[in-house]
Amino acid sequence: MASSMAHQTGFLYGLLGSIILSTIAVLQDAWSQDDAVRFIQDEGVTYSMASTPFLSGLAESSAVEQYDLSSLHIFLSAGAPISRVLVRKAVNRLKLMALSPPPVQKIMQRKSSRPMASLLVKWRSAISVSTTSR
Repeated sequence: MASSMAHQTGFLYGLLGSIILSTIAVLQDAWSQDDAVRFIQDEGVTYSMASTPFLSGLAESSAVEQYDLSSLHIFLSAGAPISRVLVRKAVNRLKLMALSPPPVQKIMQRKSSRPMASLLVKWRSAISVSTTSR
């Protein structure tokens, strides 16, 4: 995870996401695209979430050819626009799925007035919290 823990992306996807899914979080203390590709191989990283410049850095890294990045399947990019050219480059060079979530405004403009479905969160089977929309 390239994003800082002080940033919502890093905190939610890097820390809480790993806790909720009972997975291992691999964090870098300072961003280096060349170190990142080594960590992806060495740690078997399967998913990452960061802003567009981090995906661009990975896609353009000269170290890509030196490492096996086949474990990395998804890179979710948000916080900045992502161009089709970058998506193509990431897909072709890194062999992954590059995704960009819809803007919050689109999510909030749902056509349905039905409440969202219930949410069930389990943290390592120790705590269960159930929240139902009103």
